[in-house]
Amino acid sequence: GGSNEGYNKIVDIVLAYKVEQVIGKRQIMADYLSEITTGLNRYGVSQAACDYFHKPLAGLTIGQYALLAGVTQAPSLYDPTIDPSLAAARRSSVLAAMVADKVITPDQAATANVEPVLSPGPGLASC
Repeated sequence: GGSNEGYNKIVDIVLAYKVEQVIGKRQIMADYLSEITTGLNRYGVSQAACDYFHKPLAGLTIGQYALLAGVTQAPSLYDPTIDPSLAAARRSSVLAAMVADKVITPDQAATANVEPVLSPGPGLASC
């Protein structure tokens, strides 16, 4: 806490832009994922990827990452197996934030927004 939180946020944003030049988008997605893992533990995120999408975490699309990021804000509220339409709305706001942060392009966000919230697939995840 404290009065320099706003300042720190600016520093974070500037650093993120500098880092993007050096490391590129995939690493920035990993940073979004590290935020996700604070909402669910790392095991929880991997498990969620399996449960919702039947894929390992590394194999997810941008839309699926965004959905997971949204779920971690309030897991019981945004769980796509409980309320797919709320999960989709949440995903869309995460994607909008990612576009605003220039992590992804508007085209990528549009593609991600039309993905099904849950991947139809076998009940047992293959990951």
